[in-house]
Amino acid sequence: MPFRIHWHEAEEILEVSYPAAPTQPEVDEYARAIRARIDALGGRRWACLVDQREVGAMPPEIVEVVADLNAYAQQHGMRRAARVVSSAVARLQSTRLVREAMLRTEFRVFESREEAMEWLEAPGPTSTIPPRSR
Repeated sequence: MPFRIHWHEAEEILEVSYPAAPTQPEVDEYARAIRARIDALGGRRWACLVDQREVGAMPPEIVEVVADLNAYAQQHGMRRAARVVSSAVARLQSTRLVREAMLRTEFRVFESREEAMEWLEAPGPTSTIPPRSR
């Protein structure tokens, strides 16, 4: 099953669901399709929900693409981002990805889609990334 992209008009949330075992052609098509969808938003402010529970921890070939897409999204209106994961490894990977990309967008990781949607729909800033331990 390929990546699924859905726009929630009323909430202004772009939702993406990752497949369990994406192929390189699927990743390439996803990158093209999501950039086109972001461009169609015309720079307005929006939020993003990424459900990666099916894929678990992302394979290395996806991580680089996702990092680039996060930077692109931030430059094109993404105000807040939530990732839904199914494991501690995926949680750590998501947090590390955001830190290394030095994104300024509000970001949180959740284990449930419902909690992620609730946070995305809530107004106001919140703590986005836990402080780096020393």
